Formats: sequence, structure tokens, C-alpha cells
Amino acid sequence: MVDSLLAWLAPRRCLLCREPAQGLDICAACMDDLPWLGHGCRHCGLALADSGSDRCAACAASAGAELPDRLLAALAYEFPVDRLVAGLKYSRRLVCGRLLGDLLAIRIHEERARPGFRLPEILLPVPLHPWRLLGRGFNQATEIARVVAAEHRLRLAPDKARRVRNTPRQTELSRKARLTNMRGAFSITAGLADSRVAIIDDVVTSAATTRELTRQLRAAGAAEIQVWSVARTTS
Repeated sequence: MVDSLLAWLAPRRCLLCREPAQGLDICAACMDDLPWLGHGCRHCGLALADSGSDRCAACAASAGAELPDRLLAALAYEFPVDRLVAGLKYSRRLVCGRLLGDLLAIRIHEERARPGFRLPEILLPVPLHPWRLLGRGFNQATEIARVVAAEHRLRLAPDKARRVRNTPRQTELSRKARLTNMRGAFSITAGLADSRVAIIDDVVTSAATTRELTRQLRAAGAAEIQVWSVARTTS
């Protein structure tokens, strides 16, 4: 009753075109135009050249502890997805986080229909360093994870990992520097042994952040580690 009344008083508008929207903060036309990703490499999410394989050549050649068991990304990191991410992170438009969380939740619903897929027990947003969290006022990964956790009835546990190094922003570094920049950036708390965990992030680019967090989670005894990201760069 309350939701219906609020919808009548303040109907939702599409964040991209400002046309009326039903249920989500995006209209049906803009939803259809989004750059949705198909099923890529199970470890990095990039498109596969060989349709008969479930992993790319690079991931098949590096079966290290930093590779997640599964990486799921909903959308390609391009217009207008990049605009929504920027609106959340740099303009503090939390409504963008709500939409990004809804879009990732839709992607997870699709994956749940596939044979063999198991939901994790814990959702772990990529943590921000306390100084960066203080400056921004919120963690964008946590805002996205809240929506996914509510939709899929999963436990959100942002306290299971801490950012212990205030590393330079990944966007300011070369790909090679990104891989070394994240070493030792996280600390995992107790209580994750034998758990199935999904790391939540807004965008995966070089995957340096999620790979380091994956490595740390494996060392802490996590039984299965997935990465769920709203967006993925495609090159």
C-alpha cells in the first residue's frame, strides 16, 4: 500500500532518458539498448574465441590462486553504463547505485537458471580504504550489493574484508602497475573457512583488485569464490 502510494505521488523516471519507468529506474526502451554481456570466460568474463571452451587461453594457462571460480558481469563498460557508474561514484547519485544493483540482480537471475550454478552464502563488497570512504561518504560496491542481497535473499557481509593500504587509484596506473599496486591491499577477517563467497564490484577492468581479494580469500579458507560485477571492460 505504501509503495503504491509513493509510486503515485512520485512516479519513477528513467535515469537515462527521463521518460516514465515502471518498477525500475530505467524504461523498457533504454533497458533493451543496454550493452548486455553474454557468457564469457568463467574466470575473467572476457569474450571467448572458442565457443567450445568455458575459459580463455590466458586463464587456462594461469590456474593461480587469484583466479575466481566464476566471474559474472552484467554489462559492457561503455555508454551509457559508464555514465551511471560515474553518477554513483563521483556525483553521489545513490539512485544510480540502486539501478546498477537491479541490473546485476537481473544477470544473477539468468545465471541461476543454468544447471550447476550455486548461490554463494556471503556477498562481500570490495572494501574502500577508510580515508577514501570518509571522503566519498559511501562504498559504491556496498550500495550495489545491498540491492543484490535483498533481491536474492543473500547475506551481505562487508565486515569480512578490510582495505589496509590506501593504494593509488587504479585508473591512474598502467595495466602492469595495477597488478602490483593491489598486492597486500586487503585483510580478511576470521569466519570464512569453507564458505562460498561472491565479491561484488562496480567495474572490472584489469581484474587486479578482484584477483588480489580472491587470493586473500583463498588463503583464509573460502571454499568457492565468485566475482559479480555490474560492468566489465571488453578489451
